[in-house]
Amino acid sequence: MCLKMSCFYYILAALSCLVLLPGPVSFAQGQLSPSFYDQSCPNVTNVIRQILLNAALDDPRLPASFGCDASILLDDPETTEKTALPNVNSARGYEVVDAMKEALENAGGPSYEVPLGRPDGVTASRDLANTALPAFFESIDQIKAKFAAVGLNTTLDLVALSGN
Repeated sequence: MCLKMSCFYYILAALSCLVLLPGPVSFAQGQLSPSFYDQSCPNVTNVIRQILLNAALDDPRLPASFGCDASILLDDPETTEKTALPNVNSARGYEVVDAMKEALENAGGPSYEVPLGRPDGVTASRDLANTALPAFFESIDQIKAKFAAVGLNTTLDLVALSGN
């Protein structure tokens, strides 16, 4: 049993290196970089590694079951590779990939301050909204008049805010 466990940890370490660490060999034509997520998701490697290690403890064969082509893991209800005949009962571990995705979403990314408050008013009024906001059925002249009434530019602001 001890020999089995040491082999398991050796295989797990080797697979983790293959999955998580950049290697000198690349068959892709894109510009890959080990620091690609350093700014947008600085903890990505640790999050993925922890989930992969936990999953491998439950099922030592799981890391090898992901396959070698990550596109198989993409969800698309119409044309997904997951349900292609050659992949049925072949690749597995999709729930682990989904757990990785969820953990990364929950880890959050970079943040920035957003000014808060409501400088346009302190109350909400249905009646005022019904009279002051442009409605989908109004003519362009009516919408221009409503924009001008509150000091908005009837060309730039109109296009930006209403799409007309």
